[in-house]
Amino acid sequence: MIFNNKNYYQATTLQLAVPKEVEIIERNKRTILLAPGERKETYWTLKLNEKLDDKYWYEFPISLYSEKNNSVTDSFRAEKGQQIFTFDEIKQLEVKSEDKTYSQKISFDCKIPKTIQLKDIQKIPCSIKNTGNQNLKGINFCIEEICGIVDLSINQKITEEITVKTGQSGWQKIFVSAENGNIEKRESYEYQVIDKPLIFAEVILPENLEYGKTTNIKINLKKESFTIPKSIKVLVKGPGFEHVWDLNELTSEQGLNLQLNDPPFSFNNKIITEVSWIDQEGKEYNKVMIKNIKVNSKKFDEDIKMFFNIFAKFFV
Repeated sequence: MIFNNKNYYQATTLQLAVPKEVEIIERNKRTILLAPGERKETYWTLKLNEKLDDKYWYEFPISLYSEKNNSVTDSFRAEKGQQIFTFDEIKQLEVKSEDKTYSQKISFDCKIPKTIQLKDIQKIPCSIKNTGNQNLKGINFCIEEICGIVDLSINQKITEEITVKTGQSGWQKIFVSAENGNIEKRESYEYQVIDKPLIFAEVILPENLEYGKTTNIKINLKKESFTIPKSIKVLVKGPGFEHVWDLNELTSEQGLNLQLNDPPFSFNNKIITEVSWIDQEGKEYNKVMIKNIKVNSKKFDEDIKMFFNIFAKFFV
């Protein structure tokens, strides 16, 4: 937003400075003419480098400065799992005429919940209001593809409704626009369509183990849903051992490793792995995996030890 607080016309040239990981699409430098007391909005389209490591979140500083050495600095954050705007979606939000300054006197309001369950149907009311001092006629008011022509008196508000069917999980958007000869305004409203939190769990054991050797048990966890599993508990147990990991949440992948030094194994050993977690409403989920480790021996006394380990299981 640019404001001319003088009682005469002013022109200013603006330019945006961004880090190398951020690309400015189309024009950067622009010159804007402002009448006395006039406000105007102008926009830049930015694109992030697609090779950023999604294991991290990034905060990018941006600076806007004029040829008169006036500047302002801000920043934005980018991380995996947040909403993404495609180039076509950015074009839907692009105002074609920055000279329609009365657009600032138009406000939208859509009552969208932050989250909607997958395969749910919601009715979303969206309103348009004239907060200025002029009556407006022939406004093409659109909520997504549903459009209608409305007139707005001073301080009048009109509400229309759209039905949303959630067929895909993830971040979703509703685009709202209003346009006539005097105004042009476009906004988007974001919400999350949440599914059941799913975890893929893989337990990796040695196929054959020599008695007395160190045993490594690897467990790989991977989030397989948009919704983030919370309060994950991983329990692995077998002859003579039990181990638990607690994770606050699983945002992508997580590897776990357990090393057992000379465990009291017998010839065939059942390893039970249980993974449990909850969703954001506290609903519980779990899965249990059972695998076996076969142990070989090279000495007779090792066979004797494993034989007695069979009976020792019943007294633990």
